[in-house]
Amino acid sequence: HGKLGDAPCAGCHLADARKAHPAIGERRCTVCHTSTSDWGKVQFSHQAVAGQACATCHLGRKPKDGLHASLGAADCAACHRTSGWKPASFSHASLPAATRQQCGNCHLGRKPRDSLHANLGSTSCAACHVSTESWRRVNFDHARIGSTPCASCHRPPSTGIHPLAQGTSCSVCHTTQRWTPTSFRHPRIPEMREHMQLGCRACHPTTLSQAVPCSQCHGRGGFFEDD
Repeated sequence: HGKLGDAPCAGCHLADARKAHPAIGERRCTVCHTSTSDWGKVQFSHQAVAGQACATCHLGRKPKDGLHASLGAADCAACHRTSGWKPASFSHASLPAATRQQCGNCHLGRKPRDSLHANLGSTSCAACHVSTESWRRVNFDHARIGSTPCASCHRPPSTGIHPLAQGTSCSVCHTTQRWTPTSFRHPRIPEMREHMQLGCRACHPTTLSQAVPCSQCHGRGGFFEDD
């Protein structure tokens, strides 16, 4: 090559240059290839292709995940730097306005599998998750799940009176605003305090909706047959 002096490489390697680097255009090969004896010795700088879209050279290298697919023709440089593919400085604001609220386009398959989210159906994530910066900032409203039974999302307590309340709607005692206080009021019976000392199961051995008759303890044949 020494005999050729400063003759442009493309004078001889034109076909090779166009095949290997179609995006480089008319730039001199020596900008990156510093040795004529070793083609593999390269000192590349993105400044040599400044102003060109990343896809011009990296055509077909765009990741095929949901996030990148939803970005459409957005420039890679909106999130990535030429010094390193990672870390990326992604911002939801870089998404096209038409897809900004369609979380499922990127987070497809990442929806939590708990019963609450399952009952939400196709409700937009943005209906409850008010921030793209923190997943835990939530503004949930029970009205969004309509008449879905409470037990579909909430597990009833296994202590106290709840084991006896099987099949009873939570809304009989509780509201969606807060779990306590409750609106439960036991039907009035004489000497309520004394009866409560016996425990709920004394009168409701199976469920709350079924109660033993008073005669089981009072009156003829009962524990307190003189009452």
